[in-house]
Amino acid sequence: MSLLLQKLYRYHAWANIDLFDKLGTLDEEKYETELHTSSRLINHYHVVAEIFAAHLSGMQNLMYPITRSIRQHSTIYVRL
Repeated sequence: MSLLLQKLYRYHAWANIDLFDKLGTLDEEKYETELHTSSRLINHYHVVAEIFAAHLSGMQNLMYPITRSIRQHSTIYVRL
């Protein structure tokens, strides 16, 4: 793995830890809407990271489920 990718991965890991630490300090009742939104955003960037990793490793034609909305209970798939 290149030095740049290693740095990006370490930053990604640090940012995730920092984000989860900060989210963990929020009052769940007071910030219910914000926590729900952050959960959806975290899901989105996790899926994007998985797709990016698949591209880097040369994996093709993989199907990744992406939840459109927790409320809709529907799933779409993206073909790489």
